[in-house]
Amino acid sequence: MLVRRAIMVTCAFAMVFVSAVVTPAALAAPQNGGNHARTLDPSEVLARISGAYRDGAVADRVSLVATPHPMIEGPLPSRAIRRAVAIVRTARSPNLAPSARLELGELRIMAQAGGIKVVRQGDREHAVRFTIEGDPTPSKLGRHLPMLSFPQLWLALGQGTSEPLTALTGVVAWESAESVAMGSRRLLVVRGKSSSHAVVLSALASTGRLDSFEITPIDVAGAKIVGRCASIAPGDPASWGIDLESRTMVQTLSDLRATPGMIEPGATILDPPLQTMDLRAWSLLGELRSRSGQRPAAAAMILFARDASAPMIDAAMAGVLRAEVALDLEAAAPTPLEAGAGL
Repeated sequence: MLVRRAIMVTCAFAMVFVSAVVTPAALAAPQNGGNHARTLDPSEVLARISGAYRDGAVADRVSLVATPHPMIEGPLPSRAIRRAVAIVRTARSPNLAPSARLELGELRIMAQAGGIKVVRQGDREHAVRFTIEGDPTPSKLGRHLPMLSFPQLWLALGQGTSEPLTALTGVVAWESAESVAMGSRRLLVVRGKSSSHAVVLSALASTGRLDSFEITPIDVAGAKIVGRCASIAPGDPASWGIDLESRTMVQTLSDLRATPGMIEPGATILDPPLQTMDLRAWSLLGELRSRSGQRPAAAAMILFARDASAPMIDAAMAGVLRAEVALDLEAAAPTPLEAGAGL
């Protein structure tokens, strides 16, 4: 029997241009440039990055890590760190009307000319719809969904540097930019500040697509939102829509019902989507299938709550061991430090 300790972290983050033609080669490092940084014009770098998000449909998988911040939804333990993964899809080009689709936990958000639709997985009866005038922009999204702090929305749908980067940051004054070698990659890094936050955007010089971003409150020591970005296939924008037929409209996101969290004993479930602590996808079924020739007859997965103590965890592990089934333990029993982590 295979025993895995799985820790799932879900959260709601309070977080998430002027288009110009800039030759990518003009911002790339010289062949003999080594690892030194090279100072660049911030406006040229922003135009290069923005152009990468205005050339059709694109999508980023954003791994978010945040320390406490006043706009993070819900109370957090002191100095707690939250992690989550979001999918941000945007579409814009001379042949594509501006639009965006986001997947934030159970929320699915679709923004296009005239309105914003929001539904929650597990709730097939309700939806939220906000009316906007004209095409979606970061400012219009921020008025209804202030927790969105994804620079991708500004890069793809923004109206210029005079528009707030996000509802969280407000308008950012971009102060400096440079080209920096990071191993075999070269990054374009642009830095700026608003009245309340410092912002850093880092993009791949080869594509202009975001590699990471950081949003740091100026007056909240230690607080920070960090997003690690990876390009993924966006799919056809025509398939991004959200069907609201037969749904009842509600006023706020909190009126959307959450998916029931309890699994009844003896219930059959599909392979649950899990993540490792470094936010890589992990599959229990995939793990079992990978053990060709030594596949266990059964598997036990133990989930520990945030407040689980070491004695509680030891008791749970002992209960599995007493099942008198051959076990394949991948690690020793959790330490007290591990016991402090949880769902």
